[in-house]
Amino acid sequence: MRKFPTLLFLLLLLTSCKKDLIVSPKTQKITSHITLVEKENSYSVTAYIQPTVEINKVQNLRAVVLNSSLLGYFTSLQLENKIIAISEPDYIYQPAILKGIKNGTTQMVGKNNILDTEKLLALKPYILFTNYISSQEKTYNNLRAAGIPIIFIDEFTENHPLERSKILILIGTLFNKKQEAEKLYSSIEKHYNSIKNRNLQNAKAKKILVNEAYENIWYIPTEKTAAGSLLADANSIYSPPHPATNALSTRHNLEEMLTFSADATVWLNAGNYQNLQELLYKHPEYQSFKPVLTQQVYTQNKRLSASGKGNDYFERGNVFADSLLLDFSAAIHPELYPQYRFVFIQRLADK
Repeated sequence: MRKFPTLLFLLLLLTSCKKDLIVSPKTQKITSHITLVEKENSYSVTAYIQPTVEINKVQNLRAVVLNSSLLGYFTSLQLENKIIAISEPDYIYQPAILKGIKNGTTQMVGKNNILDTEKLLALKPYILFTNYISSQEKTYNNLRAAGIPIIFIDEFTENHPLERSKILILIGTLFNKKQEAEKLYSSIEKHYNSIKNRNLQNAKAKKILVNEAYENIWYIPTEKTAAGSLLADANSIYSPPHPATNALSTRHNLEEMLTFSADATVWLNAGNYQNLQELLYKHPEYQSFKPVLTQQVYTQNKRLSASGKGNDYFERGNVFADSLLLDFSAAIHPELYPQYRFVFIQRLADK
């Protein structure tokens, strides 16, 4: 009779231990648009406008990445060998990815917004990453029907540069490099905030120009965007006066910008030009802008691929928010950053 209580105790102990081995779901809000739930054998990803996607935990996750803007997250974590296919190779900067294309380990499955679905399916990827394009919805449904999970990452909609950087943690977690991703992001965040604080505490805000006109309208980002936040954290005055708005940008005509530029010290993101001579040849109306006269005009074209179309500003620039802020800060406040060498931007030469 005494054996029964002992057996019952052992049974209850084993049941309790089994329950302890079950991993409770852990929810992580990575950015304002991305939520990751870690379960025992899978992840649930809810990102941007898409429905929740279930991703099983596997060691050898083979991925297709259709947007060059996402490649920097992979190469920054040494995950380029996990990418088996890309699209639009002419618009890629990352040397590691271009090397894979050259030696055949990375395939091309799309060009000119046309996806080779048959070739993609033959590669048997485990997951596909892309920006969302509404006209491709039929293709997305076909891929889902074939069992390929799709994660849309619209990093350009994040409203702060560090939110873009933090997408590292999503990629790192899915590819078994969570610890490395968190460490890298923590380093970027710490460095970014130290640069921001240095700008705000040790320099006076300076008036600058940013972007260029599109069809005679100058669109200036507000602080509700990553670009606007970056410019604010660089301690700059980058927009003419305008009414309060919830919009992502404000609109200005050339006359407004001419007036605003009278005491602007720097012009950032001036466009895709090789030198000031080309800029003024195409836009003689810019010749009276003060930054043009003082030759303080910068473009984001320092790191281009051999094709001239791949630009690291739009790849690793999404990852390393601290380097972007340091570039902008050194251009606006050179007295704080003497001898600094730009990473993503460069000053336009006269000729």
